[in-house]
Amino acid sequence: KDDVVAVPASAGYHPPVEQVVPAPGMRVKARFDKDQYYHGTIVSVVEKDGDSANSSSKGKKKKKKSVRITINYDDGSSEETVFPDPDISLVMPGNDDEVDENG
Repeated sequence: KDDVVAVPASAGYHPPVEQVVPAPGMRVKARFDKDQYYHGTIVSVVEKDGDSANSSSKGKKKKKKSVRITINYDDGSSEETVFPDPDISLVMPGNDDEVDENG
């Protein structure tokens, strides 16, 4: 028998990047310096090289899919970059890691 265990997002579990596809409206955390992080929101997602999201190549070696995303950061700046990126993490809902007015 296989037991299934639900792990709340607040427990710090992050599914592998291959399972989470960035989409407009998702929050991100980007590292700019060693310990300097900025939060933002994805505003557009475009698949690279014209790949179709629905295409599947059975029997062929699957290569990592990358997409071009545009992020509007909370400080008003914006950036267009390729995802996955080792310095950019998708933030699961309810787990912003942001400091609020209470610290």
